[in-house]
Amino acid sequence: MNENFVRYGDIFKASIFGGDVYVVSAPEYCDRILRWNWQNYPRKGQVVKRITLLLGNGLIASNGEFWASQRRMIQPAFSKDSIAGLMNIIFSLNTELLEKWKLAASCQETVNVTHDVSCMVLKLILMAIFGDDYSTVARH
Repeated sequence: MNENFVRYGDIFKASIFGGDVYVVSAPEYCDRILRWNWQNYPRKGQVVKRITLLLGNGLIASNGEFWASQRRMIQPAFSKDSIAGLMNIIFSLNTELLEKWKLAASCQETVNVTHDVSCMVLKLILMAIFGDDYSTVARH
């Protein structure tokens, strides 16, 4: 991916999972696309169909007014205060993962970064939703 950023710049089209997607790295482009002109960029194609099969027609795959109503519903969870409240959890989980990777490195073991980061994100989501009771939910 880094080679493509060097070759094509801050925005380029890539083929992923049988469909075309636009990859954007410049914060000002992301702001324009995601915040100011989101209605100009409908989610469509094979990638979205596969996401819809996996996750349903939720916020990630929906468009138009349905997407806007879902986005308004979850907006409070993304306020600066809400995110600030998660910083200790995020720091703790990152530190825990870093220690796991340091131990693996000292034993010359490989790690599955995708799996480890996915597990960390899931744990973060569970902790954000369920608080201290997340471990009860995680066991099920």
